[in-house]
Amino acid sequence: MPSKKTPQARQPVREAAVLGYSEGYMGRRFYPKAQWVESGCILWMGYRNKQGYGVWYLGADCGFNSIRAHRAAWIRRNGPIPIGKMPDHICRNRACINTEHMELVSNRTNVLRGVGPTAINAEKIECSRGHVFTKSSTAILRRKDGTSFRACKICRRIASQKYKSLNRESINEARRKSANL
Repeated sequence: MPSKKTPQARQPVREAAVLGYSEGYMGRRFYPKAQWVESGCILWMGYRNKQGYGVWYLGADCGFNSIRAHRAAWIRRNGPIPIGKMPDHICRNRACINTEHMELVSNRTNVLRGVGPTAINAEKIECSRGHVFTKSSTAILRRKDGTSFRACKICRRIASQKYKSLNRESINEARRKSANL
């Protein structure tokens, strides 16, 4: 069981608090911090974190925890968020709390729909030298930290040949030493 300090452990407490609040309470504390705009978004006008997401403080009855405003809106309208899912802003506006502008998706789907480096690289269809990424021409490699990345087999072969031609003497010397052992 996760520690009480982890977000995963606190999430059921937050969801229960949001579901337990009366409409009157929500009307006094949550809804006044929202503003409709022409695009159809309902913008959170309360506190926003560095990433631009609205943050709603649940108060003393919930251990002074906070929850992202769009998650609170989703929970209030649709119930608890299943483990492994998250509300994704289809409108791409992180401050929007309109549940009609959200869809429950996996973390992977959410990341790939975004604008970060993972999404940008996933959309690429060719390597930096113009070789098309196909199943046969692409290697999936792992870094020491466990993350994986795509590499062009053609470019890797060219780089290997270039390295070998530039370092032929040291390679041959290493082979001679290993043969003598």
